[in-house]
Amino acid sequence: MRQIKCFACMSCMLLLLGINLAIFTFTRYHASVAEMSIEEYAHAYFTPSDYVVTPIEEDYMIDGRQLCEGLSGKSVILLIPSTINSFQSRQILRNTWIGSLKNKVWPERELQHSYRAVFVFGQNYNAQENTRLLEESRIYGDVIQGNFKDSYNNLTRKTLFGLKWVLNYCNQIDYVIKVDIDTFVHIPKLMAQVAKFTPSFEGEIFGRLWKDAEARRDGKWKIDIKDYPLRKYPPYCDGPIYVISASALPRIVHTSQYMDYFPFEDVFVTGILAKIARVRRIDVLPSLELRNEPERVCSFHFGEHDATSNIADSDYSPKQIERIWTCLKYGPGVLDYYHQYKYHTMIVLPFCVLFVVALSKELARILNDHSFKWVAIDAYAKIYEFAY
Repeated sequence: MRQIKCFACMSCMLLLLGINLAIFTFTRYHASVAEMSIEEYAHAYFTPSDYVVTPIEEDYMIDGRQLCEGLSGKSVILLIPSTINSFQSRQILRNTWIGSLKNKVWPERELQHSYRAVFVFGQNYNAQENTRLLEESRIYGDVIQGNFKDSYNNLTRKTLFGLKWVLNYCNQIDYVIKVDIDTFVHIPKLMAQVAKFTPSFEGEIFGRLWKDAEARRDGKWKIDIKDYPLRKYPPYCDGPIYVISASALPRIVHTSQYMDYFPFEDVFVTGILAKIARVRRIDVLPSLELRNEPERVCSFHFGEHDATSNIADSDYSPKQIERIWTCLKYGPGVLDYYHQYKYHTMIVLPFCVLFVVALSKELARILNDHSFKWVAIDAYAKIYEFAY
């Protein structure tokens, strides 16, 4: 009996020793594997597939091919992602700085390039909305639309669709500027910064450069570890505004088709794809932090003579962009006059309307002519149009 107990004790001790040895060996082995995996994962992740895994949409609902007709010499395309509900924003841009670029005019500056702007859309609108978009394209000629779902999660797809469109229809350009619809850019100052750098064979991307940005595992900018296994992103340019050189464009577009889809457009296009394609990323934009501060809409005007500041910023409302442009074009005094004029108009206008209506009614009564009622309506419309 004692021998059996001793044998059992020895067996237990040997079993525990074996378990400890197995745990130690397993831990050491997997620790070394984990240490190796960082480099291995990086190498594997930044190695494109041997075959196309993410083809770029080329099924055009509206192809906008006429946009670059007649474009010659030094030229730039502005890609502006948009949605059907952003018509007011598009109109503001057409009537302010984007429209001015199209006419090759800028306040107190000489533009060195010809410019074209194109608004980029996806497709998941109803028949009425698509009809409106077709009509907008017919009137302004600055719309392209692809056959993919138009959503925030598809912003990468939308941007790459726009870049591929440039390659297909505007391949004679020097630069592509991707800019968000809520962004204002002082184009002459931006392009002056870009011109400081000698073009390379691989190409360049210019913007506000983020270095050592961490891949977040929760919150709005969450990316799952299986989709991006590394702790940090490669250096990338901030999404609201960046410039891609002509030599970098085909390398970026080609590489994108051999990589899995990535939801964050700026990280993917200017960081991951640029790293794989060996495209230089260059910091040319300071951080302004002027967003949503109505009292500072003239900052671009006051910074006019400082070449390295007040170049671009984003998160503006359409009205703010309109006021920024007005101040840049005419100076801050015009805004003060505009607000005083509008204040006085709001006070005087109702009395003018009442006077015209009363006068028209009296004349109609005297002459027994009902057409004078329409005189009142027409007069009101003209006064309102003049005031606003």
